[in-house]
Amino acid sequence: SGVCLPATAENKNAKLGESGPAVPGRTHRTKDGSTLVYDEATHTWRQCSASDSTIALAGSGAPLALEWKQFLAEFDGTFAIAGRPILLGGEPSQRFGGDQEHGDTGRSVWDGAVALAKALEANPGFVCGRRVIELGAGRGVVGLSAALLGAQNVVLTDLAYCLGALRQAADRTCGERPTRVGPAAEATAAIPEDGAPSDTTPITEVAELDWSKPQDFLSGRPPSERFDIVLAADVVWLDDLVDPLARAIAAVLARSRTGAEAVVAHQTRALRTEEAFLAAASSHGLDLAWTLHGGEADGHQASASPAPPIQWHPNFRPDPRLKIWGLRLAATPPQD
Repeated sequence: SGVCLPATAENKNAKLGESGPAVPGRTHRTKDGSTLVYDEATHTWRQCSASDSTIALAGSGAPLALEWKQFLAEFDGTFAIAGRPILLGGEPSQRFGGDQEHGDTGRSVWDGAVALAKALEANPGFVCGRRVIELGAGRGVVGLSAALLGAQNVVLTDLAYCLGALRQAADRTCGERPTRVGPAAEATAAIPEDGAPSDTTPITEVAELDWSKPQDFLSGRPPSERFDIVLAADVVWLDDLVDPLARAIAAVLARSRTGAEAVVAHQTRALRTEEAFLAAASSHGLDLAWTLHGGEADGHQASASPAPPIQWHPNFRPDPRLKIWGLRLAATPPQD
């Protein structure tokens, strides 16, 4: 979710779990030749070999991607941030065949979103009073969590097929707090010219942002608008998407306040794709400022510097394959 690219052919005729040879119900072939299979029962993608077995990390014997969700969060009023429930809208409309982009993953809530939302809850000062934008928001769990934690303004962005459900989730979760939906000029009319917070600024907005065309979004925003934090979760999983995503993050940060950073929750599914994203980020003028690692008491490796500005929620510390990256604009952007 987050970029419109040509859809690939998918096998929709067979289902997982049927008798006979294991044939995935929906697959995606990536540029590097890997095959991803979508499990309809768990709403998760996993990377598979030709025999439909989960590929392992080199030399580790551990699955590259978690086969099942680690956090079984329910959004019926059970999952809450700062004592207030995250209430999602109906699922985005399911599209078929060539209308889908990479499986329309914005229809699901993934572990990274849950872990990042709870990490923000454990560190509320990180977003309180700040202007936040979420890229590839999907169902909106992370951005809505920032809103409940006191963010001054939150803009939830994704492709058009996600926006209706995002609007419903914002209305249901934020309650009395005003929600706005584009066009951008209408949605941001209350933002003062100096970009400073205002009591009349709408706290939650929903807007379309295609990573391959970030300027279409930015050109419709007030020139004085500035963000403090760019949030994203579970957005790095295909080679096709890494360069548009890195470019979009850099474009938004370039229009943000000095010291703004992108906070990206990522679960390793393919090492090559992860490395490609970090390389693309560097090529677009982004520095990896810090990393919060899963599976560790404080998420900070002794060899790493500086320490992350946020820590995991003690009850939502993820598997070691999930991490959070902090990205900032480099002091001197690379030359084209």
